Amino acid sequence: MYECPVCRTPCDANTTKCNICPFFDDLGIARAVLSIEEARHRIKTIIAPCRNEWEKIKKISLILSKIGDANLPAGRLNEQNQSCGQTRFQKASIMNKTDSDNISIRDLKLLIGSKQIICGQEWRILDVENHLILLLSEKLFERKPISGAPWIDSTLRSYLNNDLYSQFNGKLKIFEKKIMTYDNPWYPTNSGNVSTERIFLLSIEEVVKYFGDSNGLSNRNSWVWRNRKYVCCENDESSNGNWINDEFNLSRKAHYKKGGRASWWWLRSPGSTRSSFAFINSDGTICISGRDIVATPEGGGVRPALWIDVRDELRGGK
Repeated sequence: MYECPVCRTPCDANTTKCNICPFFDDLGIARAVLSIEEARHRIKTIIAPCRNEWEKIKKISLILSKIGDANLPAGRLNEQNQSCGQTRFQKASIMNKTDSDNISIRDLKLLIGSKQIICGQEWRILDVENHLILLLSEKLFERKPISGAPWIDSTLRSYLNNDLYSQFNGKLKIFEKKIMTYDNPWYPTNSGNVSTERIFLLSIEEVVKYFGDSNGLSNRNSWVWRNRKYVCCENDESSNGNWINDEFNLSRKAHYKKGGRASWWWLRSPGSTRSSFAFINSDGTICISGRDIVATPEGGGVRPALWIDVRDELRGGK
């Protein structure tokens, strides 16, 4: 008998989905930022003993799925929308109405780590602050080069906050938020510090926070690519590695389309030089030294993040 690796519910041996818990995805791994241990803890302490909380998860998911239904973004987004489908939450939902009575901030936080269809696009919910939800695109939107550095002066920042924002304007209530872009944690490269963003890329620190922290960043447990494999520099003082290679690699991987080959994607943090930006490699490792933007004219993957205000959709909450 096959069982879900998260909640250990018996399942059909031919399926890769669990009918009970929301943290088991099509790849058969714990979703998003949750480790299997964290997901099991949530199942045990929140979902299993309190069935009405599970109903609220499905209820909120259904409400979020209705955002932007009437007017989906045009162009490239529509191509991606066709392959998104619906989340298992919506398919399994038994709700017959989308009223938001008694939905609280605590209820919203139950969705952290899950994937949701919002405005026809598949997103990961990374964080919740009051009535604000931090979304990260599950797939890479497109490939874009970067001109100008640091982040606050880059062309990619301008594109995200103007061109891409205009596609969502009126469909998502995007919240403009001040965010910090820190100096490179391993190299003496300055950043643009605080900026106000509508749509942005994640930083090195945010990737570690939301995808999992192995202490590799803070302790500089670095790796180098040598002889076609990663080699840890922990016991080699002569080597200063520029990669974080840990158990969270898989959760950081991203694709342009479902079932497609994984590709690398930009971060907004500066790399080892002023003309470089950090990035996530196609295998999910974090390159702290980054890619030089002049030497990368073909560009890299764009994985937008944004905060949305859902107070109108959840105005019945307390």
